[in-house]
Amino acid sequence: MENKTGKYFKYAIGEIILVVIGILIALQVNNWNELRKTKSEQATLLKSVKQDLMSDIDYLKEFIKKTDSNFNILNEQSQYVNSISYSKDSLIHFLKKEINVISVGFKGFNNNTYESMKASGKLDLFDNILKEQLYDLSIPQNATEETYKTFRDDYYDEIEMLAASYPIPVPHSFIKNTPENDFIWDNVNRKDLMLKLNSWGSVKANFCRNNLRNFKNTLEKTKVVLKIMEKGND
Repeated sequence: MENKTGKYFKYAIGEIILVVIGILIALQVNNWNELRKTKSEQATLLKSVKQDLMSDIDYLKEFIKKTDSNFNILNEQSQYVNSISYSKDSLIHFLKKEINVISVGFKGFNNNTYESMKASGKLDLFDNILKEQLYDLSIPQNATEETYKTFRDDYYDEIEMLAASYPIPVPHSFIKNTPENDFIWDNVNRKDLMLKLNSWGSVKANFCRNNLRNFKNTLEKTKVVLKIMEKGND
């Protein structure tokens, strides 16, 4: 009986050890699977953020290029309008045919992945350095976009005020500048015309200058963050 009891005891201990080993193996396998899933999700998110940054860089370069071109046209037209030989008829012709009221539209930054990660708490999948860089980038992005909207609204107000006094060629204008409508420009007050034109041009110039400065700074910061991400994958 003692021998049988000893064997049963040893057998029970062996069974317990096997169960414990099985549990430990299962836990380890589960940890490996979770780690693999985490790394896979991290890689997917990193790739998505990089694509957002690269898309922003391409878009910002094009936006800055168009804004710079628009600003140059405005400066050239300012010199043209300020020439000594510029008569009232020339000013009217400028407003009817040559004024460029179009501004470069901004569609927004490609930061959907970052904002989604913040909301879901998955930003913690990144190391502290990258999290800080992405946060630091979000600050000028938000400031640049808000400033853009403020200056854009001011500029739209100027176009509205100018168009309220003179039928300048704006998109979807109801009254077109045709020879039949020349009577609209009869008895134009040169002083009033110059003051409104000056106000419009000054606001547009500030709009362009601020866009060029702010978006260039944000572009450089975006390049820095992308470089850090690419370096981290080396």
